[in-house]
Amino acid sequence: MYPPVATTLRMANRDDVLPVTAPFVDWHGNTQTEVRIAKGNRIVVPIAVLNRLKSVWGDDAAEFKPERWEHPPAEASNLPGIWAHILTFLGGPRACIATRFSVIKYVTLKSFLFSLVREFEFELAVPVADIIPVGMLIQRPNVRSELDKGAQLPLLIRPHARD
Repeated sequence: MYPPVATTLRMANRDDVLPVTAPFVDWHGNTQTEVRIAKGNRIVVPIAVLNRLKSVWGDDAAEFKPERWEHPPAEASNLPGIWAHILTFLGGPRACIATRFSVIKYVTLKSFLFSLVREFEFELAVPVADIIPVGMLIQRPNVRSELDKGAQLPLLIRPHARD
């Protein structure tokens, strides 16, 4: 949902036509049913936007809900991602070569996080609206009023209150 690389570029090595799922009106007011790409054109792939499309994932697309991958919506099967119907690792011949490594690291990290969440309570030290993603290539959390301090995610951490 929130990939560290929010967008990527591709360059067409030949003229091509991209299909679209529904007709759209272009800047000139003309209805289009496809997108023509000329050799040498650069194409921006908006990974983060595609991972949170409401037309695919529903009105709660921006919310973290792991259960949505138990029964992904039919619309998700049209996304060309190579893992979990998301484009975080892209797809096709130029897909991320570290996909399996990342997924394995995620499993290891999950065990570590489970241990932390069992022992501690975490709370944002600033309002959630003050946290913004910053970065062109790699996005990291920043505090809106403290951009000069660089990437940060201030947390309050307390031992878990046991009953």
